[in-house]
Amino acid sequence: GEDITLRVEADDPDGDPISIAWGSASGAFDTPYAAETRWQGTRLGDHELGVVVRDDKGAFVGATIPVYIDEFPGSGGSHVKVRLNSSPVVRWLQVE
Repeated sequence: GEDITLRVEADDPDGDPISIAWGSASGAFDTPYAAETRWQGTRLGDHELGVVVRDDKGAFVGATIPVYIDEFPGSGGSHVKVRLNSSPVVRWLQVE
């Protein structure tokens, strides 16, 4: 299959501990609870990858990344900046 590297940088403005979780309905993450992970697609077509960052008080923020895998291997990148009016805050998200 085709694989990509994903990185998220997040922190909590209140200083609360945070946790990170990556998810997708298809494919597999090598380390789904780390800030940096690799995702391997197992089929061609459209996929939606997601990341959720939570603090220990229940506040959370999420972001999704649409990914399309065709029959031609290649690479690309995308930076997504997400800021919501609650903590924690995703500072940047990178896809390679």
